Amino acid sequence: MAAAVRLLYTGWVWHSELACDARAVRTCGRGAVIALWRRTTDLLRTLPQPARLVLVLRSATTHPPYRLHTWWAQRVNAPAAPGTHPLAGGPASTAGPNLDAAGLSGGH
Repeated sequence: MAAAVRLLYTGWVWHSELACDARAVRTCGRGAVIALWRRTTDLLRTLPQPARLVLVLRSATTHPPYRLHTWWAQRVNAPAAPGTHPLAGGPASTAGPNLDAAGLSGGH
């Protein structure tokens, strides 16, 4: 019974994480989200193997694998973002209109 509850919990948490990724794709754009997960994966590869293993074991029930995040961001059905979100690392000159387009300007 405890194993079934743990499995259901893991599925629910992973579903929530991937739902956040879908929202990020809609807000920041598919390319920015995929670049983030690829960059994270590349950084993790610089860790020693034992450290990576510990990280994976500690976070497996609360976070899907980074490759699953990338796969999901590539395939999620989301409309194209109106532009690069300012937090996605785009040029600072485009920050104003994108804030308004994303509905983050506070109604101003």
